[in-house]
Amino acid sequence: MPARRQKPVELLANKRGGRARALQVVDDGDRTVPSLPRQLRHVGPAGRQAWREFWGSAVRAAVELPADAALLRDYVLLVDEQERLRARMAAGEMTPPVVSRMAQVERHLHRIREHLGLTPLARFRLQLQVLSGREREQRLAAQSEQAEPPAVVVLDEPAPEPWRPGGVQAIADDDGDGNSDTADSQAAPGAGAGA
Repeated sequence: MPARRQKPVELLANKRGGRARALQVVDDGDRTVPSLPRQLRHVGPAGRQAWREFWGSAVRAAVELPADAALLRDYVLLVDEQERLRARMAAGEMTPPVVSRMAQVERHLHRIREHLGLTPLARFRLQLQVLSGREREQRLAAQSEQAEPPAVVVLDEPAPEPWRPGGVQAIADDDGDGNSDTADSQAAPGAGAGA
């Protein structure tokens, strides 16, 4: 029947908390903005402002500059291009190539913002938690105080293996004489020597 739920609503909620773990980053409090890379020296004020805002946000703690340098460069370049296209459109240049390029730039910017965690939804999906150094130390101390995992349990007898011919007996009989080694070791030590 259309528009009828197959499961009750209370069963749809994830009560286990999900498999994903929160992305925890430590905020060291350092708000210094790195200088623009050489490739970005020509960008206008909008691109420079985007660079400063990014490094002033909490998300910067989750970004590693060597790994994400190309993505950050594209982000700043696209913000700068978006501002230039807006100025052209405001001046009355609403030609199809300009409008088409503006739509492309906005799509790319949206993807990059989602990837870097610059939107509220992206931060929610990442489960980004920015911790101070003290909070991080407290959480690590709490985790170390938790109970130890259970010790490894060593079984005396091997588990039955029905797929093997002879089951456990075939495992215990290494020398192939038909007798188990445990039975051989339990035999009297002088029984086989002088008889």
